[in-house]
Amino acid sequence: MIIVCPRFENSRGLNSSLICKEVINSKDNNRIVNLGMYEDYFIKELIPLIDEKFNTIKDRKGRYIGGASAGGYIALHNAFRHPNLFSKVGGHMPALELILEDEDKIYFKDISVWEKYNPIEIAKSNNISSDIKVYLDAGDRDEGRFYEGCLILHKILKEKSINSQNYIFSGNHSAQYIQSNIQKYLKFYGC
Repeated sequence: MIIVCPRFENSRGLNSSLICKEVINSKDNNRIVNLGMYEDYFIKELIPLIDEKFNTIKDRKGRYIGGASAGGYIALHNAFRHPNLFSKVGGHMPALELILEDEDKIYFKDISVWEKYNPIEIAKSNNISSDIKVYLDAGDRDEGRFYEGCLILHKILKEKSINSQNYIFSGNHSAQYIQSNIQKYLKFYGC
């Protein structure tokens, strides 16, 4: 198994600006946000490069995607928007927002762009590959309450007969939570 961990900075992994730039988000404690063509970079550049340089299975059956927090959000929206590329997706305490909050508006031009990338909205409105396997989890004390988004997404996927697992484990939104569950994640991905 080849594991690749691309650095998406604080971008949500989406195409947010034709020009790659850092901006200060005054609505979120002056946090730096990265804008650019992150989805295109991942889908059109990084995946083909990995397939070219390494002995990979160049098919969705051999390609999985997963991530934690914002990385879980990135994994889910990429798997759902590009069903021809991935056969498994894991969202580990994924940053699934139920509403577009002020501090997140910097990533999205308007509500339609937010809905375009929001995994819950994608699942509601799009045909997701019926043979994809989905693993969702979050801590029962997650400060962002991302377990709520996981429950909603899981319900939508099950209604569409998609193989979805959802777990609420003990823990909060932290690296310690991920470390305590890493063996479960690797088992899902086939290690």
